[in-house]
Amino acid sequence: MTERNDFEDDGITVADMSDIRPQPLLFPDLGLLMGQRGGDKSKAVPETPNSGEPMQLDRGERRALIRGTITAYLAALAVFAAVFVIAILLLVRFGR
Repeated sequence: MTERNDFEDDGITVADMSDIRPQPLLFPDLGLLMGQRGGDKSKAVPETPNSGEPMQLDRGERRALIRGTITAYLAALAVFAAVFVIAILLLVRFGR
């Protein structure tokens, strides 16, 4: 059986991927330390005017940010603790 390929390239560039290079998985910023540049800066997204300045948050926003961060860490800690307890229980039960 022959496979039909009806694809016809119309030449339209949706997203230019010619300057994309593989990124290291362990140390993403190591390429910059080794002298490799990430690409042409003229194509990069322009920086915001206050990118070097810290964000100005009021008291409520700061508390909400801290509360959200602590909640996320506690949720992750609860998952790791549950897996640890289940692993210990399984080892005690079937480890004889």
